[in-house]
Amino acid sequence: PNHFADIFRLYYEMDLLDYIQKRKLYQIARELKDHKIHIQEIPVMYHYKSYEHFAGAFFDEFHTTPERYG
Repeated sequence: PNHFADIFRLYYEMDLLDYIQKRKLYQIARELKDHKIHIQEIPVMYHYKSYEHFAGAFFDEFHTTPERYG
């Protein structure tokens, strides 16, 4: 058991990896809104397995596609 992860989960009511994923998606969303990043660069820059994997995670969080969001 990881003591830090347990404390983190109690404090934030979510797993550490879920928190990191959510923070990453919100950073990407800000960059899309500010036109600081091209959609096709995201999988490489943010270490997603593929564009489809990123787009699915983005849709799950924001209920829209990255293309429509930005």
